[in-house]
Amino acid sequence: MKKVMILFSSLVLILFSALPVPGQQATKPQTKLEELFLLKSSLIIKEFYPIKKKELPDTVSFDWIVVKMAGKEAKPVSGLRVEIIDYSRSISNKNAVFLDLEEVKDLIPSIDYMQNLISQYKNEPPKTYTEVQFSTKGDFKIGFYCEGKEMKGFMSAGSISPTSSFFGVEKLAVIKTILEEALKAF
Repeated sequence: MKKVMILFSSLVLILFSALPVPGQQATKPQTKLEELFLLKSSLIIKEFYPIKKKELPDTVSFDWIVVKMAGKEAKPVSGLRVEIIDYSRSISNKNAVFLDLEEVKDLIPSIDYMQNLISQYKNEPPKTYTEVQFSTKGDFKIGFYCEGKEMKGFMSAGSISPTSSFFGVEKLAVIKTILEEALKAF
């Protein structure tokens, strides 16, 4: 009887260990860039163009990326790579996210809208804590918060344990200009 119970217990344990655990499923690519990066048995060419701007917070870096499939170089996919590093913890944390070209184009007028709200809130602050943010498919967030007369801009990268950077709201105009220049250059 003991052997039967041990055999049965072992069988149940094996069956349950083969079941997928929620939250441990393979993540699906969120952007066209991520889809290309995850291709198997394909030759891809990745070109990284650092966007170095001293006006950016020290914890943030931007790279314009152009990805081409070998033999199909005439149809590149491009976008922005944003990396955010958090030095405030005892062990620094960094995350990188990707924005497809279309998302970068959508972000620019969103920053304009944020800047208009900032002007409004400087004259007449909202009655309660308020956040305004733009989110992308690839888990990038950018925006600002307003608490009374205090306003701060923020960016975050990643969905699980995201890395964030906070900065003065005037940096949103700088970020918008950087994105516009990148679109013209690439």
